[in-house]
Amino acid sequence: PKDPQLFYESFGLMPHPRLKDEITKRPIPVEKLTPYQIRWWKERNDLATPKSNKVGLTTTSGLELFQSRLLPEEAGYDALWVAQTQRMANEHILNLKTMIRWSKNYSKFMITRPDIELFREEKSKASILYIANPYDKKRPSRIIGIGASESSAFSWKYVNRVHGADISLIKAKDQKSFFAGLYSRLANTSGIVKFESVPNGQQGEFWNIVNKSRYHIDVDNLDDDIDPEGMASDFKVWDIPYTEGIASNVITPEFIDKQKRRLGDLLFSQTYECNFLPPGNQWYKPGWFKADNYTVGW
Repeated sequence: PKDPQLFYESFGLMPHPRLKDEITKRPIPVEKLTPYQIRWWKERNDLATPKSNKVGLTTTSGLELFQSRLLPEEAGYDALWVAQTQRMANEHILNLKTMIRWSKNYSKFMITRPDIELFREEKSKASILYIANPYDKKRPSRIIGIGASESSAFSWKYVNRVHGADISLIKAKDQKSFFAGLYSRLANTSGIVKFESVPNGQQGEFWNIVNKSRYHIDVDNLDDDIDPEGMASDFKVWDIPYTEGIASNVITPEFIDKQKRRLGDLLFSQTYECNFLPPGNQWYKPGWFKADNYTVGW
């Protein structure tokens, strides 16, 4: 099924991490995806999403990538799943492989032991998930987990999707070349990019993308030779604050109240309300000088 909810039901319901059956004490299955998970899944434009922590978007992003490898128009292509470090990228791949292994209908598509038609190395491993192509057995698909090193972004072929999880946490000071490599992977496939991340201050390329796309402000003076197609300013920007998580019973009000007390107003606003905090001693925003508008973004 192409519909996210129908695919989720055919894939197999995931256990709720918090709710338990009163009698068996076993986790209760999550029957419905949240409205924001479905909306994010269905989006076919480049998307940058500042989000609250723990709203379940990374999990369904992985399911979306897996589903896309089974569709006629995307089978045989590769997808890059980007994380702040290679270790976290491997963790995302492991979590997705675990979910697929649980699935009665779809576990058969995860390649763990290549048959005679594939090369021996074409099997799922720590950073790569190999997926059988239902339409051409000799051209499997891959979901490749990569960390935020510049060398890891280039040279991948046949990539038609790039997903990023918590990319604001990338530590590299100069991130432009890394993101340029990600964009360039889609040059021959006209693929899509989706980034979702908790904000991490007014710094880094995720912050730059959000501001260029939301306010048309060139925060970091992104050079044309780095981004010749202007992709960093073509993203749709859509916030998912904690209130949407509460409305979908993903986060409880009690948990949020505790976080407010523990984190304080500023850090809570960044972690759960999608706000990018400026440095403590900064009284202006860099984009103001280009926009000539001293209220943009407040």
